[in-house]
Amino acid sequence: MSQRLPIPFIAGLWLAGALVTLWMVWNGLGQNQLSTDKDYANLWVAGRLALDGNIPAIFDVEAFRQASVPLLGERIAGNYSYPPHALFLAVPFAALPYEWSLVAWTLVGMAFFMWAAREHCHKVMPLFLVVLTPAALDNIRFGHYGFFAGGLFLLAFSNRSRIAGLAAAALTIKPHLGLMVAVQMLLHRRALVIAIAGTVALVIASLLAFGPSAWTGFLTETFSYQSGLIAPGSRGKLVHMMPTPLVGYGLVGHLIFATCAVLLLSRCFNVFTAATATFLILPYAFHYDMTVANLGFAILIFTRWDEMRLLEKLAACLGFLVPEFTTFGTWFAPPLLFAGLYVQTRQFEGRELVNWRSGKVPPRDGEVAAGG
Repeated sequence: MSQRLPIPFIAGLWLAGALVTLWMVWNGLGQNQLSTDKDYANLWVAGRLALDGNIPAIFDVEAFRQASVPLLGERIAGNYSYPPHALFLAVPFAALPYEWSLVAWTLVGMAFFMWAAREHCHKVMPLFLVVLTPAALDNIRFGHYGFFAGGLFLLAFSNRSRIAGLAAAALTIKPHLGLMVAVQMLLHRRALVIAIAGTVALVIASLLAFGPSAWTGFLTETFSYQSGLIAPGSRGKLVHMMPTPLVGYGLVGHLIFATCAVLLLSRCFNVFTAATATFLILPYAFHYDMTVANLGFAILIFTRWDEMRLLEKLAACLGFLVPEFTTFGTWFAPPLLFAGLYVQTRQFEGRELVNWRSGKVPPRDGEVAAGG
């Protein structure tokens, strides 16, 4: 059935997301916050330190910030929060001067995400739009991992076991974002084996390249520091960057949203419902991490517009704009994401993880259902 999309409305939806990002950029210009205030500065400094052989400073927050001064000309406020094997991605970009490296990082990330998303967007929507969603624009603004992590997330749901397993292994550079990917791997035996082998290989390679002290520093100092960021009373600007329920609704509220998301997800599990549910289940994630979730709402709008009721259309459009609503406070995001996830589970095809009527768990790939 052909979709009678209201093109002016769709264009306005994209423009609304873009205008909020431009407004944030304009504010950043006024406060001189568009250079080393980017998350990318953390990656670049870590890559430079790795090239110089100063591995201990990467995972020591204070030493890392002090080391940024001679490298960038000013002290950065962030830290390097990723496991040691993520340095394999940082080091090549750090070989370039900061400004050129940032441009290369952004363009390569955009190209990778478009390549990973192409099978989902074929004959659905123009491919260039996948790097112009609100989450994508936020990712560009902060110079974050969103395009790389999002591309790996998409590939981890590939029907080709080797690609899916290798992508899942690579996504361990942002392990929390791979929560739903782990579920996907459990449903596919061959991909699971490849993912485990790939992860072990990356860890061993990082031990050989950067030494055991890198993992010790990450598992102690870095993990402790990152956990403290979401502790009550220390969240600061995260209230305007995290769409997760914990920040705005506390532990009890988070558990309620997470439980409801799991129940919905069990009815329809696919790459986009998994991506949306991730931000209702995780306690720690940012608006610029939502590249796949945003793409899911865009595809929902482009493919199911005629079939959706008015309230479902509204939920899909508001879900698409969640990254920018988060800018004004994390309280907006969870209800909108939950409503959007509900619509996705109604409109998208996906795997049923649990049949609540029978109480049975559907078989994994390669298994035969009882009595089948």
